Amino acid sequence: MMRNPGRVSNYSTSKADSDRVGTSPATLPEKPPVKPYILRLAMLSGFVIAIGLLSVWVFHNHVHAPGSMVQPGHSLDIELKGQRFVVEIADTTTLREQGLSNRQNLASDRGMLFIFQQPDKACFWMKDMRFNLDILWFDTHKNLIYQQKNLSPSTYPQTYCPPMPALYVVEVNAGTSAKLGLAPGDVLTFQKQ
Repeated sequence: MMRNPGRVSNYSTSKADSDRVGTSPATLPEKPPVKPYILRLAMLSGFVIAIGLLSVWVFHNHVHAPGSMVQPGHSLDIELKGQRFVVEIADTTTLREQGLSNRQNLASDRGMLFIFQQPDKACFWMKDMRFNLDILWFDTHKNLIYQQKNLSPSTYPQTYCPPMPALYVVEVNAGTSAKLGLAPGDVLTFQKQ
């Protein structure tokens, strides 16, 4: 019973008071012991949630940190073999699904950078495209791991997938890879704007 300042209680916690009143202090019922598997499950759940939150924090601060120069919904200057490109960033499911679809053309120094939350064997197709593309897949270290050149809109619904997981994918005009002589191992660099 909680003590209410305006009310008198006959509950007493001191021995002297209990002797005087003639009652013994109330005892609380014992709690049943926590079963070990419930405790382990609770600890495991807490650990999984903590790892998930840490992963979100690391991804946000690594990929979208000011030092990485990649901000969601913006463009970024990148460099491939000495050639600079301004790329739009597609880092959400909606932006990645849309890609460059339904555009009439793409300037020779423009492109799109697809960023994934974790390395993935991300497959691409030429749905609703109106011009040819080169698609370049890069690993977590931004090294070129795979490329498909001069893909035509007429290839839809065929899909193009890298042989290993990629974290970044760049789409540029067809012929860019051949012009620059891109090969596996070439490095993608994010430039300061």
